[in-house]
Amino acid sequence: MLKLLLLLKSEILRLFHYKIIYFGSFVSLIWVFVLAFTSFQEAELLMPQLLALDAGLMTIVLIGSSYYFEKQEGTLQALFVSPVSPRKVLVAKILASLVPSLVSITLISLTMGLIHSYWIPLLLALTYIILATIAHISVGFILMFLSPDFMSLLVKYMGVALLFYLPAILIPLDLIPESLQWLGFLSPSYAAQYIIQSLLIDRDIAMILLALFFLIAIPGLIFPLYVYPRFKKEALRA
Repeated sequence: MLKLLLLLKSEILRLFHYKIIYFGSFVSLIWVFVLAFTSFQEAELLMPQLLALDAGLMTIVLIGSSYYFEKQEGTLQALFVSPVSPRKVLVAKILASLVPSLVSITLISLTMGLIHSYWIPLLLALTYIILATIAHISVGFILMFLSPDFMSLLVKYMGVALLFYLPAILIPLDLIPESLQWLGFLSPSYAAQYIIQSLLIDRDIAMILLALFFLIAIPGLIFPLYVYPRFKKEALRA
């Protein structure tokens, strides 16, 4: 446990070193500004989308940039030859990657409460954000391992972003039959947006549970079946 905490500390410090935490916080402050200067009705519509964006696609960009910075500086190789297991290194990276999303939900929650007098249930919101972020982190690792450099990652990221946000466009327009709308939760971005909306408006409980199931199942499959084995290969190569 002590080694994991030390790894987590170093990963968080690395977020500051690479200015990733500053960039993430700057984006969150933009969302705060937007929500603060809109009506409650508009903020109610925007907040789930902004939080889903931060927990989702922003997370992929941030962990991708951190990964390539580490490769350039040789930090990954240094970690892999240190007396810690690849599993602990991976867990520390996942936990550190949650920090920008947690900063975002905290700032946005305070904005909704202080400006619009609407206090969202913070514990439930944090749970949703953590699940959504971890699901997107798993996808981010796939893109990183399939991309030789950051520009290649960004190209793949654009395609994934379009794919992930299709359900959010097609379902409200009734272009997907109601009986098949649950398939939209295969997109972690849509699943995240759906459950975050349930903090503000009434949503079908069965659909909320289904969205949560997918947000748990996606990383639950991706991490052990692909990410961890590939991460161990990187460690052996170091």
